[in-house]
Amino acid sequence: MEISKKDSRARVRRRARAGVDFGACKFVNNCTSALADSITGIYSYNSGFGVNSLCHSNVIPCDDTIHSEFNGLKYGIKAICSGVLKYIKIDDCLFSNNLRSVYLSGINVPEITRNTIHTKIATQTIPSCGIYLDNSTGYSLQENTITGNYNGSNTYETGIIINNSGTADNLVYNNILSFLQEGIKAQNINRSSNGITGLVCKCNDFTGNKSDEVVFLSQQNQNWGIALYQGDSLSETGPAGNTFSQRSMIKTYDLQNQGARFKYYHQPNTSNKRLKPETQFCSNVYIKQVIYAYYEPTSCPSKLSNGNGIPIEEANEYLHTINGTIEQKESELYTLVDGGSTEEITENIVNSVPPEALELRDNLLSKSPYLSDTAMQTAVSNEFVLPNVMIRDILVANPQSAGSESVLNELDKRIDPMPEDMYNQILAGESVYSPLEVKEMELASLKLERAQLFDYLLASKMTDTTVSLIDSLTTFLQNEQTLEAKYLLATQQIYHGDTVDAFNTLESIPVDFELSPQQQTVYTEYNSYAAILKNIVNDTLCGMQADSIQTVALMALVEEAHEPIKSYARNMLLSIGRVKYSEPYLYSDELKSERIKKEHKMNPSQQNDYLKIYPNPANSYIIVVYNLEKLLDEFVSTASIEISSIQGQVIKKIILDRKIDQKVVSTQLLFPGIYVVSLKVRDKTIETKKVNIIHP
Repeated sequence: MEISKKDSRARVRRRARAGVDFGACKFVNNCTSALADSITGIYSYNSGFGVNSLCHSNVIPCDDTIHSEFNGLKYGIKAICSGVLKYIKIDDCLFSNNLRSVYLSGINVPEITRNTIHTKIATQTIPSCGIYLDNSTGYSLQENTITGNYNGSNTYETGIIINNSGTADNLVYNNILSFLQEGIKAQNINRSSNGITGLVCKCNDFTGNKSDEVVFLSQQNQNWGIALYQGDSLSETGPAGNTFSQRSMIKTYDLQNQGARFKYYHQPNTSNKRLKPETQFCSNVYIKQVIYAYYEPTSCPSKLSNGNGIPIEEANEYLHTINGTIEQKESELYTLVDGGSTEEITENIVNSVPPEALELRDNLLSKSPYLSDTAMQTAVSNEFVLPNVMIRDILVANPQSAGSESVLNELDKRIDPMPEDMYNQILAGESVYSPLEVKEMELASLKLERAQLFDYLLASKMTDTTVSLIDSLTTFLQNEQTLEAKYLLATQQIYHGDTVDAFNTLESIPVDFELSPQQQTVYTEYNSYAAILKNIVNDTLCGMQADSIQTVALMALVEEAHEPIKSYARNMLLSIGRVKYSEPYLYSDELKSERIKKEHKMNPSQQNDYLKIYPNPANSYIIVVYNLEKLLDEFVSTASIEISSIQGQVIKKIILDRKIDQKVVSTQLLFPGIYVVSLKVRDKTIETKKVNIIHP
């Protein structure tokens, strides 16, 4: 390895609190021995550091930059952490021919920006990667340029890999990724269970890649993947704004998704930018176009300066404001969805009986268009009570159903398949922005903005040398009423010997937060990990080293715990050489027909009669089935259904809006007896049926 000092400005120096700075340093592997492929440029454990370039002139902007360089290494930079907050910044560096240029594990709020990376040709057994974030979160990953060697043959080079960044909001923004087998790859858990928070990829430019953006899972789980809303339709900067590789014979995917289905919002294509992902180059993605045109300077502005343009002195106040807005939006959404109780509404659906079908349908329609996927899926599954036409009415009233894989899958399981024309009415919701979707978009956008602001402020506290770092971080985290902040606070307190305060912080969590079963499990694991850390801190071993008993306890967490505790424990053991670990690289089985559009289970819409009525006799409702396709080339607005008494008095008239359809008609206000149902066009009777109304 060679560290080059090109002039007096190049140096390695220790900052008072934030760690070590590497400026304009060169790390080059000139080894020819068997160890040549195992050399790392910079390695750190539980340490903060910065790697950057220096300016050789006094001109602004600089016209003579000296970059830090990393060449021919297994890892250019490798940093692992066991949960303590240590700020890492890698900015404006050059990486070339490294197997993995930047690898971070268990790191909170790292900054990786403006770097230029040329990846190394590799094999599936030993793949290469530009930036790999393993169980890290809160990152600023922006304006990096990553170039590979892909030219049609598999090279197993990936630009950016995000593995298990967890349920928090994270953003991969404004990077350039070219000639790679995969541009950006998200692996495993990178979203919350409902998808409102999670990993979002925006404003990245893809060129010449086999696959631009992929989402892979190590095991099947309906709640894994990336954030539900990839961009939004709320503002000029809302859409995803990624530009995709031009189509060619060697291209495989724009967006390949093996995880939970996500919604992708894009601007219209420009003359030289492909912003719309094409259906034939996508899998398991819900694609919508927005009204905003794409103009790069305003659609995808730089976010590197001042935390999205907010001065540091105003950021704390704005964070407080946005927290209040999020709380208000969450409360409003909770009240609207399923009338405020998903459990109650699903229980009502499950316990209903056929005579209550009309009442159940009307109840669900009264809570529309804010039915949850759970409520809709439960309704669809209750085929014993709700016939197809009622299910159609419910799902059409909730356009978000068209984008719900769980609801459509349940619809395809019905013994009596939905008629094709009615199924297509449900699927038409794909082109509609449902009120629930808009409110969820607003909440998701606010939460992403809040996360970026929080990470910006947290990073500023970690690098502020004008105050006590420990006191500043503690105060900031104590003021943040989020689950993530409390875990960070407890870990910091333990590492700095404040074990009593740390366990008080942990004990307050189930009091202050309503934990889901999954969150309760993670909470228990945090307590187990905190107990191990407490013992290590109180021991006399130097460097936070674990003894044999603590090692066994950490091993158990590595085997059984969830993230991030699994990684924190593993990294502690890695630091003392007690375990081995290779970061996972997941690839798809290209033999699977992932691009084939799913065929829904539908009944043919044709029928011989113009008019059918059922049930007959009827109690609280009848279903009127009509078909005017054989009679009308084009639909006319004078078509109607009339219900008359046996004496000919018209009691109810329904104007029709389609040539073929089914209508649910309430008969609760009709006296028992025989009624005539007529299908009319331009006041001419096409067909009539008699129906017997009976009431218990």
